[in-house]
Amino acid sequence: MDFTIHQTTTVITPTTTGFNIDTTVGDVDFFTIGVQGPGGSAGNRVKSELLQGIKDGINTIFTTTQAIVSVIDIQLNGLGGEAYSLVDANEITLSEAPLVGDILKVIYAY
Repeated sequence: MDFTIHQTTTVITPTTTGFNIDTTVGDVDFFTIGVQGPGGSAGNRVKSELLQGIKDGINTIFTTTQAIVSVIDIQLNGLGGEAYSLVDANEITLSEAPLVGDILKVIYAY
């Protein structure tokens, strides 16, 4: 498992499917999930990044740097649960357009 954390207060909690990593402020950039299988695969990697696209109250299409296997969460200004649809491997369409100055982050497996 490898991950980068940009904050000093971190809580790692085991779950039935892996673990959760929470920080008081900041985020986890990426880490590996899954157990190495007999074929040697190490599972999917999870990345937290800012979505790329124009935030102007009109645009709803945003992209990621990696091809998405599954979306874990989309956060707008730190709050999760934003509604979206996955258009292709690295393009997400939101149900509502973020405004200028909004912070739009996605956590996804790739």
